[in-house]
Amino acid sequence: MSENILTFCTAEISPEVITHFIHLSQRTEESSKIWSVVRTPHDDQTRIEKPTHTRIRPFQTGFLNAPLSALTEFVRSAPQSTSYPFSRNTFAVLDERSVGEETVVLWTGVERVGGEVRERGEEGGGGDGEGNGDAERDGDKRVISVEWRNFRVEFCKACWVVGILVRRPGLFVEIVEKGQGAQVDGGGILRVDAPMKEGDLEEEGEEDFTDEEED
Repeated sequence: MSENILTFCTAEISPEVITHFIHLSQRTEESSKIWSVVRTPHDDQTRIEKPTHTRIRPFQTGFLNAPLSALTEFVRSAPQSTSYPFSRNTFAVLDERSVGEETVVLWTGVERVGGEVRERGEEGGGGDGEGNGDAERDGDKRVISVEWRNFRVEFCKACWVVGILVRRPGLFVEIVEKGQGAQVDGGGILRVDAPMKEGDLEEEGEEDFTDEEED
């Protein structure tokens, strides 16, 4: 995956929970370090443009109980890096349920042109819609609408699900609606069949995650 995923805390989430999330998300095949935790709306650009390592100092979130509109506005308007680009269309939220359930909410913007879903790999896909369902027009004067959809998934499946959302959100929505290897349980958690790596990853001392978080 070439893009990082901005990750917001809408509740006070401890560094331990964030660390656990990052580690567990690596348990599916083709997973990578993609989560960039945004601490406040005024975070330094150098902090959000790189994936977050797991030596995280405690911080007070600047997105406590933030509405969707505030999150999508940040994702759409934050300065973009050419070295470490982040997705403008998909982001993650750790909330109160994340602590006890080990779940994360993944938001993705599904673009429609004339009522038809336009995937990001298609010509003209991936435009910068406002993310609030309003319509805009592309270069061909076609009306584009962006519908934000969310999926609460297990920590250990998050990276795999994001890998689909950043490329084919419309397809993923269709898969979920048809219950093809992905079903929402009674608690609102999307249970997906994802290819898992063999064996368990170590929580401590893993070389990939031992860099000190910079101030």
